[in-house]
Amino acid sequence: MKDLAEAGYVAVALQGRLAELKPQQLMNYSIVIHCAGALRHRPEDFMASNVEGTRTLLSALAPQTQLLHISSRAVYCPGSQQLMENMSCNPVDAYGQSKLRAEDMVRESPVTATILRVGLLFGKATNGSLGRSFLSQAISALAQGKQVRVYTPDTMHDSLAVQDLSRWLVQGLQKQVWRPEVYNIAGPARSLHQTLHHFCNGLDRNIESLFFEAGPPPRMPLMGTQRLDQSLPDRTISSDQSIARISQEGH
Repeated sequence: MKDLAEAGYVAVALQGRLAELKPQQLMNYSIVIHCAGALRHRPEDFMASNVEGTRTLLSALAPQTQLLHISSRAVYCPGSQQLMENMSCNPVDAYGQSKLRAEDMVRESPVTATILRVGLLFGKATNGSLGRSFLSQAISALAQGKQVRVYTPDTMHDSLAVQDLSRWLVQGLQKQVWRPEVYNIAGPARSLHQTLHHFCNGLDRNIESLFFEAGPPPRMPLMGTQRLDQSLPDRTISSDQSIARISQEGH
């Protein structure tokens, strides 16, 4: 909301649940960013929120509305190849299946929609929550002086700060680059161990706060962001150290 307001948009946050929307209730809005839905810790709501909620939202929009539909990397099937937008999707769990069904409904609707498949997020959200991802929980633990267990060997990751996602969405609207296509949205590929070292630096914590032990290999490959790179080549990316410092504020 802050990034939209600073860019000159009159932004309104939808109050209530998607199921409560009435047909064409949002027809007077020119742009709708659909980021509501059930997350992995709410499996009982996957279909009701991610699928039926999206269906209700689409019925409330006018055909001329520009929709930014926030989807997930979970629609892909885990494997060894880099995740690309033109891959066939075969999600392996109920969450990914619900997100893919929502995508299908968006494609079949008359609304002009951009589907943004967002990778793993970390950092403090607008409500002050740090979220449930490993990196967010690592920031929380380090900020409290607790030790963080880290698996070896080191792996590459492409997690994205929520602040960067918000800023990129607005930049894309301003530059009018969002097309009715699918975009992978992720951070730059980098070392997980190095990111955690940056967290320690940003939070003034000793490197001994990280406890290393042998662990399983990563479950998902990195996302290919070539389409995003072409559309927003000048987007800025926050450092992991700065995100840890910002996320600590108020905790």
